[in-house]
Amino acid sequence: MEKLRLFQLALLAMVCLPLSAQEQVYSNFLHEGKTWRLQQVVAYATSEVTVTVAGDTLAGGKSCKKLVCDDGGEKTLFAVMVEEGEKVYEYDGGKFVPVYDFGLKEGDTLRSTDDTIVVTATDTVEYNGKKFRRLLLHKTNGYTTDCLADDFYEYWVEGIGSEYAPNQPYSFATPGNRYRLLTVDDNGETLMDAEGRQKLFPPVLTGIKPAAQPDRHAGEEAFDLSGRKIHQPQPHQPYIRGGKKYVGR
Repeated sequence: MEKLRLFQLALLAMVCLPLSAQEQVYSNFLHEGKTWRLQQVVAYATSEVTVTVAGDTLAGGKSCKKLVCDDGGEKTLFAVMVEEGEKVYEYDGGKFVPVYDFGLKEGDTLRSTDDTIVVTATDTVEYNGKKFRRLLLHKTNGYTTDCLADDFYEYWVEGIGSEYAPNQPYSFATPGNRYRLLTVDDNGETLMDAEGRQKLFPPVLTGIKPAAQPDRHAGEEAFDLSGRKIHQPQPHQPYIRGGKKYVGR
C-alpha cells in the first residue's frame, strides 16, 4: 500500500512539473517574425510603420537580430539588437546599449543618462489567453529642475517591451522622432491589439498628488517634442513651454 502511494505521488509530480515549468517560461522578445505596428510622429507628420524581427546579422562579435522597418514603401534597417537571457541590448554607435532587463524585481534600481529608475511593482497580466509579466518603473526626470512634475512612470511588458518602440524603453529616448505602440503580433498571432494595449499599459494611479507649484510660463504656448502646438498637455507626457521641458500632470 505504501509503495502504491509513493508511486501515485511520483506520478503526480511528473504530471505537475511541466505545468509549473510552463508558467515560468520567459517570453522571448526578439522572436523571428515578431512585428510591432507603430504610430510615428516626425515634425508635423504622423504615419504608421511596422518593425519586424527579420534575420540575423553579426555585430560587435555577436550574433544579433535585425529589426526592419516598413513604412509602406522601402524597407530600412530600424535597429540591430541582441537578447541575452532576460536582457535586451541594441548595438548602436559601435557598442551594446542596454534597452530592457525583464529579470528585474521590485525594489531594483537602474539608471538612464541623468535619470534614476526604480522598479516599484511587478505583476502578471492575462490577455487573449496569454500571461505577460509586467514591470512598473518609477522614473525621476533629470531634464530640468523646473519641471512641474519631477517624476513619472513607465511600463515594461515581457515579450512586448514599452508602449513606444521596441528599442525605445522610455518616452524621452528619441526626442524629435516619436513612436507610439499600436499592436504586436508574432507570425500572425495577435499578442496585443488596441484593447490589449489599454490593459497592458493602463494609466498609472499612484494615489500621490505632488504639491501644486506656480507655472511661470502659464500664459505661453506649449509644444510637444516634435514641435506641434498642444492645447492641453496630457498626464505624464513631456512638452516644451518657454524653452523648457515639462511633464504633464
